[in-house]
Amino acid sequence: MPTLITDDDALRIVALEGDTDTALVSFSGIGQGLGSLPKEEFAKTLRGTRHWQFFVVDKQCTWYTATADGIARHLSSVLGRFRKVVTLGNSMGGYGALLFAARLPNCTAAIAFVPQFSMDPRVVPKEQRWQRYRERIVDWPRQHLLHGMPDDLPLHIFFGARERRDDPHLVLFRQRATSKTFIYVLRDAAHDPALRLRDKDLLAATLDAIVVDNAGDKDVRALLAEKKIAHGFWSLGDQSNLQPKGIRGVLGKLF
Repeated sequence: MPTLITDDDALRIVALEGDTDTALVSFSGIGQGLGSLPKEEFAKTLRGTRHWQFFVVDKQCTWYTATADGIARHLSSVLGRFRKVVTLGNSMGGYGALLFAARLPNCTAAIAFVPQFSMDPRVVPKEQRWQRYRERIVDWPRQHLLHGMPDDLPLHIFFGARERRDDPHLVLFRQRATSKTFIYVLRDAAHDPALRLRDKDLLAATLDAIVVDNAGDKDVRALLAEKKIAHGFWSLGDQSNLQPKGIRGVLGKLF
């Protein structure tokens, strides 16, 4: 039975009880789900793990700028009792997952699908998507997500090679990468890599590998290869797989 932690005009947080010492904190995107997957479907992919799950919804779509203090206040004391906390989300939710990875206690990893590096017009002036939401935001307390990010916190970031509008964000993540920033680019995905992984029966396995097994980038890449998911990869420590055969020229242009 879901437990309501808070619900007002700006913020909603719901908890689903588990029986492990691990908590997953899922940040909603514009559609209040995980890309094309509603949050209920996302919960089903994790059914059986029985971790605690916290679903965070920024109702005003402020990229968590207006709700950040409230989220930290409501969750910090709750999450302090867990041995392991993992943040995750898609698009705006992926932004939230990275934004709070260094802010919530006991966070051991972040999983972000097609996150924006920044929505500050000074940083990404050509970003025109979601303009009706962005123009309401007058204060960007953090210009980009990797500012002040701990160098040893694993960040698993997934993009799709078919969405060119995400390319500038991908480039910026690479330019400001920490030593534990792992970037995966799925050949057949657009702004929906989570859905593509689900369609290949790989979403739950990927999440469980990172959450339960503390998988590194090589383990995640092995899962993708096992399911024959064509992908590119980049990290500061491994730049050998930048242009896998068949990916449209995006990787060459980006890297």
